[in-house]
Amino acid sequence: MTSRQLISRRALCIGVFLSIFAVHASAQTPEARCEKLLPNATLSSIAGGGFALTRAKEKAPGELERSWLKLGSGSLRTFSINHSSLSALNENVKTFTPARSSEAQWASMVDSTESAFKAKRKLMDGLGKNAALVEYHGSQIKSFVLRESGLHSLVTSGESTARMTKIAKALVTP
Repeated sequence: MTSRQLISRRALCIGVFLSIFAVHASAQTPEARCEKLLPNATLSSIAGGGFALTRAKEKAPGELERSWLKLGSGSLRTFSINHSSLSALNENVKTFTPARSSEAQWASMVDSTESAFKAKRKLMDGLGKNAALVEYHGSQIKSFVLRESGLHSLVTSGESTARMTKIAKALVTP
């Protein structure tokens, strides 16, 4: 092997390494992607300050989860957001659920929450037909909103229905 070929191979190896490193370095963290979904400042403006981020992770490709916690004088308030892109939902539909569409999966999630909470869904004004929340005896609320960007599910404890609705609107409004 000539020195020119050796230099060319080394340059190629370095180029491949640097391109792989650049792709990983430019990929956003789950925290950064979650912050785009619902910025901490937006949550604080709606629900008040003092919430600490307790979790931000990508559960699977296209599935993000973010949670906040606020401890107060004898009270506990939590928010948890799960977002599944339409591609992740469609993959889930193919392999894990009897639902055969994203709308059917949304309906199944709302139905099972109604059954578990022994409560009826309430439609959330201004968010379309695939936006509902279910409240469990005033202590926990789950909401589900299906959009072109995917399925957004929120869970909260210690919050009001009105505040939950505002947070859901902030989450799905570009």
